[in-house]
Amino acid sequence: MSALARALAGHGAEVTGSDRFLDAGQPTPALEKLRRAGFALHPQDGSALRPDTRALVLSTAIEKDNAEVRRAAELGIPVVHRAEMLARLVGSGTCIAVTGTAGKTTVTGIVGWILECAGMNPSVVNGGAVVNWVSRITLGANGTHIMGNPAARVKLTEFVSYTCPHCAHLSAVSSTPLRTRYVASGNVSVEVRSIVRDPVDMTAAVLANCGGDARFFSRHEALMAQHESMMTRVRALPQTTYDQWAVGTPAQRLRRIATDSGLLAWAQQRGMTQAQISTCFADTALQQRLVAQTTHDIAASVTGTPSFAINGELLTEPHSWEQLQPALDSALHPAAAQ
Repeated sequence: MSALARALAGHGAEVTGSDRFLDAGQPTPALEKLRRAGFALHPQDGSALRPDTRALVLSTAIEKDNAEVRRAAELGIPVVHRAEMLARLVGSGTCIAVTGTAGKTTVTGIVGWILECAGMNPSVVNGGAVVNWVSRITLGANGTHIMGNPAARVKLTEFVSYTCPHCAHLSAVSSTPLRTRYVASGNVSVEVRSIVRDPVDMTAAVLANCGGDARFFSRHEALMAQHESMMTRVRALPQTTYDQWAVGTPAQRLRRIATDSGLLAWAQQRGMTQAQISTCFADTALQQRLVAQTTHDIAASVTGTPSFAINGELLTEPHSWEQLQPALDSALHPAAAQ
């Protein structure tokens, strides 16, 4: 069920959940991982169900007289078995199913990793946990997102902007090798820090942070891939449109910028609801954190984007993947670099 919840959230659904162990004061590791990933967990008493809830998804272990099932019936909410929901989830694309008596979890993990290495960005629903540092997302001290082993020997920090063409190129050429050659082994972690340059950049950074932490890097890379079309649209706007961006509340300004730049349509295509987007645009604490982060990093001598730091030391030369990769290799193998 937890894997299905993550998969649905990855496709843009707003997913909440409940569990008897949680009600009994015995949160399991799987529940704690869901909570850290941004999923809201509620008592299994039906209180979390709303009239606009699209479905109650349950496993065979849930009885017909369960409080959530009764509440769903009262509100007219469809009750869907997990197998049916999984079928709906995979019905819109190509599905690879792994069956057998033993080794299914391992083989599923291997197949998913092969597809990831091939740049196909698969969704993987597995029956058990598979060790893969790429899927480990933690938060930095200032709310930044870090991919990989928290105890990695080499900690890479990327200082980037969503309106920076060189950053978009960096994302396009480095995402796959960073994951497969460096992060997956547990030897390297990657932290993304936004250097906010302009109103469009702020809007994109807010949307990158809009949703569960587990999908941050997916949103981040998708936004970088949008750079050229986004900036082409922004550059074609008249001055009167730019002037309107300074009018209204912060939330109103962000929504106007997102509409004019095409970012709102991008967010909706990724499955973000209007309620989710509005909540993120109204999050002034997030905007203040992004501004404070930018101010701090510029004061620490980050003079342009992309820039990099390895193990806290700002690199003065590399501004591309071609320059960064040798620096990573040297940090991993200092003896060979001498």
